Amino acid sequence: MVKPLLEIACFSPQALLQAAGSAADRLEYCAHYIHGGITPPVQGFDLLRKQVTQPIYAMIRCRAGDFVYSNTEVKRMQQQIRDFQSAGANGFVFGALLPHDRLDQFALEKLAQAADEHPWTFHRAFDQVQEPEIALETLRQAGCSNLLTSGCTTNALDGIQWLRTYRALAGPKMRILAGGGLRSHNLALLLAEGIDLDYHSAALLPGTEIPDLQEISRLKQLLAGQ
Repeated sequence: MVKPLLEIACFSPQALLQAAGSAADRLEYCAHYIHGGITPPVQGFDLLRKQVTQPIYAMIRCRAGDFVYSNTEVKRMQQQIRDFQSAGANGFVFGALLPHDRLDQFALEKLAQAADEHPWTFHRAFDQVQEPEIALETLRQAGCSNLLTSGCTTNALDGIQWLRTYRALAGPKMRILAGGGLRSHNLALLLAEGIDLDYHSAALLPGTEIPDLQEISRLKQLLAGQ
């Protein structure tokens, strides 16, 4: 089993720098927690990148709302990927659906091309898809590096059987990144299932959008026991 990775979502430059002082393995940089994360400003990212040792994946989601994008929006997100790539991002997080909750393969192809060999994560839009096993195979063939999912539920613990299925289908080149309500109080229950997963959490201090360093430490200690 691969050593499990812990990714922390950061919703501002302040949050990113806070999490940089933690034991997190990778950081996801985005904006607007209330909307589930959208593309953050690229201005100043090159300076942030120099202050952070962990890999940083940039969220590429041009607006809040659904995940059905026009051609103009796809082009905009392609440019956002290129801008963050130039500023030093290590990878990207994106997703696109068609009406009726099918993967938008055309949009995914364009976004993956813009990523230009950088790893990318398909985000939790996946939890809306119909026929998730077929969708997962499509992502695997498209070169998706990570699938962020709660197992088609609101909470990763409730989706444990789907997470087990996804891990079995993903193959050796795609990691399943379990997220959705993940905290130290329920991570132990997930780990007890013995599934080869990575883990994603915002680990926020109550009432803030700033990561809790003690909570991140607790998460890492649990993972270290694997």
